[in-house]
Amino acid sequence: MVGESSRLSRRDLLGVTGAAGAALALAGCESVTASTNPTLSKLAVKANQSDMSILNGLLEVEYLSAYAYTAATPLLDRAQSRTTRQFLHLELAHITVLHTLIDNAGGKPVAQRSTYPLGHAQGARELFSVLHRIEQESFRRYLAAVPRLSHGGVRGIAAAIMGNEGQQLTVLRQNLGLDPVPTAIATGSE
Repeated sequence: MVGESSRLSRRDLLGVTGAAGAALALAGCESVTASTNPTLSKLAVKANQSDMSILNGLLEVEYLSAYAYTAATPLLDRAQSRTTRQFLHLELAHITVLHTLIDNAGGKPVAQRSTYPLGHAQGARELFSVLHRIEQESFRRYLAAVPRLSHGGVRGIAAAIMGNEGQQLTVLRQNLGLDPVPTAIATGSE
């Protein structure tokens, strides 16, 4: 039995796994897959073939998020770009995990597009509005996907990513001058 003093809190655990995932993603998103990284190939959770379209749908929205953060970061001031870089690293970690789940199940991960329509935001507020809309969509997709996934472990991974997306929404809402937590239960419509 593990003693109370050696237990990790959820926050600690998410921080450690998020940092590890971000580090792996930074090593090169395309090159960090189950076949090239023994740690990821040992992911204990296996998705079912019936989950492939759901996971690929989530992968598509993660690609869009990473693209948007990549485009927005150089246009923001130093403090704002620090936040968007952190969020970009998280999105890359999400991409890596989803890609690995799909690979490990024998599926074919959807390819990232070369470009995504983001509009022509003028200024930081409009950029944060675009990022907010994308994160809302991401949160909604995870919210819809979690109960449809067939395996409890895969649902847990998707739910953890959804929680992370919710945290990002909170920070983006603060940057927009909005109530960071407008409702007790998040729906992605706030």
